[in-house]
Amino acid sequence: MSKLTFDQVEQKVRELAAENPEFVYETGGHTVCQYNPDEEQPGCIFGQALIALERPVPGTLEAEPIAKVLDELGVETTEGQKCWVSAVQSRQDTFSPWGEAVNYADAYFAE
Repeated sequence: MSKLTFDQVEQKVRELAAENPEFVYETGGHTVCQYNPDEEQPGCIFGQALIALERPVPGTLEAEPIAKVLDELGVETTEGQKCWVSAVQSRQDTFSPWGEAVNYADAYFAE
């Protein structure tokens, strides 16, 4: 299996946001957002992206910030890229639609 890159993750997140710009992630019965889907929720934007890239988030990292998850998965990131993914995640986790979450991150943290 080839090494996962930030560009692959970013592209898949952008695709999901473009396909579902008005989607608002809900945690279901969980107290925090989940990367991986279950019967109560479909998984967050990064969880869905990583599953599509055949790199699902291990359960031990379920509640961790996306920057740490990417690091644990061996994805090399710059500080700006970490800020971008963190901004997307933060906006999504506070009930912004996916399209808005990506647009916000682009406005403040695009490289």
